[in-house]
Amino acid sequence: MPMAVLVNQYSASASEILSGALQVHKRAILVGTRTFGKGSVQDLIPLEHHLGALKLTVAYYYLPNGRNIHRRPGAKVWGVDPDIEVKLTPKEQTAVLKSRRDADIIRVNGSATSQGKGKTSATLPHLPHIIIDKQLQAALEYLKTHNKTNEK
Repeated sequence: MPMAVLVNQYSASASEILSGALQVHKRAILVGTRTFGKGSVQDLIPLEHHLGALKLTVAYYYLPNGRNIHRRPGAKVWGVDPDIEVKLTPKEQTAVLKSRRDADIIRVNGSATSQGKGKTSATLPHLPHIIIDKQLQAALEYLKTHNKTNEK
């Protein structure tokens, strides 16, 4: 079964490891933009008398091919690069995030009749006007094409 994973600059840490591993093993294609590059693990060590804490890097994340994904100062390569790069403008990114957030909200109808003691009815999530998500569209197009290729 073909798989596409959406990634962007907000994909970090465990999501980078999973998406990168799927990509390296040719199990999924990645669509979007380069990931954040959060490839380190830190421990916080409290200092005596609660005067602060020491943040100590104790490990780094590596992809199955051995590449470190952590973004270091001045680095030109970090994170996980998508197979299909689809950039969104800041305005498009904001619209997509707002649309997804709004679709997840269950709105309670203030004038709803009681459905029992202490219960009110809730409406289905309000679906805002359709937002074009170019990254999702590119992933779906790839999957449709890939599925047709496999069916032959």
